[in-house]
Amino acid sequence: SPERALVRVHRPGWLPPSGPGARGARPTGILAPRRTGRNRTRSGTLVLLSLWGVPDAEAGTFASGTLRGLAAAALQRTGSCTVVADTGLASVRSALAANPGVRVLRAAEADPDALHAGAAVFLASPVLGALALAQARRAPLALLPPLGDAQRDLAAQVAEVLPLPSAEDPADPGLWAPPAAAGPWHLLDPALDDLRGAQRVARTLRQLALAPL
Repeated sequence: SPERALVRVHRPGWLPPSGPGARGARPTGILAPRRTGRNRTRSGTLVLLSLWGVPDAEAGTFASGTLRGLAAAALQRTGSCTVVADTGLASVRSALAANPGVRVLRAAEADPDALHAGAAVFLASPVLGALALAQARRAPLALLPPLGDAQRDLAAQVAEVLPLPSAEDPADPGLWAPPAAAGPWHLLDPALDDLRGAQRVARTLRQLALAPL
């Protein structure tokens, strides 16, 4: 059996360092789609929600409060709303039952890249997957209030580099009419604006597959 393992950390180079990383781990850069989907007729709102590792009470309060208000406003202002969640689907569906026009999908069964390509407004939990989608397309992104310690930590790190708006107030008109500009991605250091994480991991796997045991 192999005595060593190569460890990759999904962490973009532009994030400031935070605590000790995995021992001997190598950063990958952003795990972005190699070719992002395109849709010229973008409409509606995509909400990418992560409840992974979030305490049930905190997740329930958010779903029945902030999320319900945002979904209702999204329907009214953009015509449609799709919520993609990684876990806690039952509580999310229950909280949004009063808005039957909202579509709720399980992340493992959805295509976030295609949904993002067709959405006019993108609201997301502060997670790396959401940042990767927006960065790859240079698209506007508003962050949902962070839930759980991991999201709060990442949100604080992102705030040091990128002035992303917060999706907390459903009554904020600017939330539903994001600027036509590509967002704050131009502020990133070009040397650290690396979207080749997936290719880098694939190259490592190919090298390992060909290496003698």
